[in-house]
Amino acid sequence: MTFDKRLPGFSPSSPLQEGDYARLRLFKPDGVKAIKWSGLNTKSSRDNFSKDVYRIIKKTKKASGATVYHVENIDATRKAPKAALDRTQLLKVDPETTLENGRTIREEDDFINREQGEEDEDEGDAAPAAAPKVTRSSREKEIQRLVNQSGKQWTKLLRDKQFDSDGERQVITKVDYRSPKFGWVIEFESVDQGDKAENYFETVFEEAANESWMTPLLKEAANNNKFVGFPK
Repeated sequence: MTFDKRLPGFSPSSPLQEGDYARLRLFKPDGVKAIKWSGLNTKSSRDNFSKDVYRIIKKTKKASGATVYHVENIDATRKAPKAALDRTQLLKVDPETTLENGRTIREEDDFINREQGEEDEDEGDAAPAAAPKVTRSSREKEIQRLVNQSGKQWTKLLRDKQFDSDGERQVITKVDYRSPKFGWVIEFESVDQGDKAENYFETVFEEAANESWMTPLLKEAANNNKFVGFPK
């Protein structure tokens, strides 16, 4: 993730309010994150602040007069500090900053959190609509939609699906894109023993090839170059 050094609000002293976006000061090396910044960058900002983006959810003034802040990660699947943070630990960022994926921070926030809202709208007693006829065009679109899914969306689709690996029944718990180096992985655990493990996307799909939940569309999506082969 890289920052444009000319971004407005790129200052640890800018006032912070509830709802603002910020990065966190780092005290140890940060891992690879999914969101990447576009534009120019400086070594100090890249090394000293988190790559994840956080939202200010609470602003409190202590008895000493100092103001502290509580934050949450805009991606609910990622962790955020539970302890209150002081102003020196936060770097305010402009919500209109454009990320490498082309969305602004505000748009990225809306995008990755839209899924839960759609889930809630889908809940109800309405009878399910008849499945549309799958034409060549609609099939290709559906495959592309699967290929373009985020880790969160893949997790929703595959969580609790089972398959056999090394002679044991496994259940999928999470799908995650780690980095260009490590690529896509699927986390799972033994149904009987509870032992946790993970493997490359392609490997798990090969092991699950004969499972009833493995549809032709999923197989075709899994054969996309995005998932095939080990990362370089």
